Amino acid sequence: KEKRGRRGVTVQSISGFLVAGREDDELEMPVVPDARYVPLYEGRMVHQFDHAAKSYSGGEGRGAKWDDLDFSHKALIAHFYIDGTGIQTEPRAGICNVTGQTNERSMLAALIPPGLLTGNSVPTAKISGGDPRAHLVWLCFANSLTGDFLLRQKITTNLNYFYLESWPLFRPLIKSPAFQQLAESASRLVSITAEIQLADPALDPRERARLRAAIDAIVAGLYQLSPPEFAKILTTFPLLDRDQPPLPEDFFVRWNKQGKPKEEPRSFVTRDTALLAYFRRLNQTPPSDLASWFRDEVGVNMVDDSACPYRIGPIRSLEARVAEHQRRGAIAYIPSKAKKWDANGPYQPPDLPNDWKTWIVQDRDIRGGALTLKGTRLSVDEVKRQLVAKTFDEIRSSFPQLTDAHIAVALATGTGGA
Repeated sequence: KEKRGRRGVTVQSISGFLVAGREDDELEMPVVPDARYVPLYEGRMVHQFDHAAKSYSGGEGRGAKWDDLDFSHKALIAHFYIDGTGIQTEPRAGICNVTGQTNERSMLAALIPPGLLTGNSVPTAKISGGDPRAHLVWLCFANSLTGDFLLRQKITTNLNYFYLESWPLFRPLIKSPAFQQLAESASRLVSITAEIQLADPALDPRERARLRAAIDAIVAGLYQLSPPEFAKILTTFPLLDRDQPPLPEDFFVRWNKQGKPKEEPRSFVTRDTALLAYFRRLNQTPPSDLASWFRDEVGVNMVDDSACPYRIGPIRSLEARVAEHQRRGAIAYIPSKAKKWDANGPYQPPDLPNDWKTWIVQDRDIRGGALTLKGTRLSVDEVKRQLVAKTFDEIRSSFPQLTDAHIAVALATGTGGA
């Protein structure tokens, strides 16, 4: 209904029902019978290829609480729902416009489901005409490490449209193999809730990492980057993988206010995975000594340059590093939720048995009563010492009685010596 106020100003009133117990809340809006209410997108709900990154759980304003959603439990749970009756929108790309050039990732873009609306913190981009899959391909370039690198050279704390208009994103031909490959990969990545089902959903984090690495390799190839150029870009994302299991003696170096360095164990699973995918796409042999290759080809000395923030441990082969990342439970492209890896956290070796604690036994007649791995007569501490410098494959070669599960159990007790 429309009413005319005392000064002749037209105002609008809404008739409906209030939620029981909230009738005295002056901010509470009535629910209109027979209306179709849809979630209103906020920036926190959007991440890379993820239109249901977080769910609202309570609170208001800066005190609002949001929960991270695993891909096995994705659902659209917004803070606000608005009347979407009669509103029709097509799927389009949406971005979180609150960002920063020093964030873990600066561009966070997802496909917004049809019929849903977005707030001012989630501007959207629609590609008119042509193939509807163009939105998916745009997401691939926007969320790629190369595209993010280009954007980070300009932005400050807000993704205004003039940044996007000057963003040099590649536009592959619709009929090109690259377009088809990108569209197929993205369609699997975005199909995570009932609102978007374009292809077989990629819900397993490791499968999503494989698709993401393939996308990054395709995008880097379209920009005709050399492997050293792509590797240099990868070193400009220092906050990646902070809570992933690190490889032995891989560190990130921080300097305090007095200039004293501090080495922090750090996983580089995303860097290594993306780089290996690019070498394979180019049909080139990956480096057998990644540290020497970075020093000689990229100009980044991770071994003995005291000013370099990166350190590489004894596992130097790029292929061996990626395989070992996977064996130790690290997953590429996972947004960091903590500042460091938690040995008791969610990222554990895939071969770790559910009852792994029962694999640790103690017998006075074996190793003087030291803790040993079931059925091996090897002490847990001995295998832990091996894990400091060797890969799973190298340890199995030295101790044939061990399986990947045995080594995973030793790793789960914490790396390091006795």
